[in-house]
Amino acid sequence: MYPFNVKVLNFVTGGVRTNLSPKMIKNLDLRLPDTSRYLPIEGYYKKRTGYSNANAISPEEYARQVVRAVDSAWRSGWIWRGYFAFAAWFLSTFFWRGIFDRFMIRTFGLGTLKKILDEKRKMK
Repeated sequence: MYPFNVKVLNFVTGGVRTNLSPKMIKNLDLRLPDTSRYLPIEGYYKKRTGYSNANAISPEEYARQVVRAVDSAWRSGWIWRGYFAFAAWFLSTFFWRGIFDRFMIRTFGLGTLKKILDEKRKMK
């Protein structure tokens, strides 16, 4: 886009509060379809559905931060805003980026799912 004098901004958004409280999510009875490959780790999914709101910033504060960032974005096209966004930037800048993969695999039960799928493949 540079040749066209268009600046591209990449927003990396952390936690932003929504009106979906853990109680509301429970009342909605959100669940995975019976055919989902992720059904064996549905507990991780249910735990995660309300987790983001715990420490998230308000939508109004996020909007203020984004507008300020866009107005002052002259050095880099990368903007990190929201809960945990600074920590994510810091980790991705100064540490091994694979740390995110390990965190996600552990947090969302993907390692557990892999073991279950590997066992099923062995049984075939």
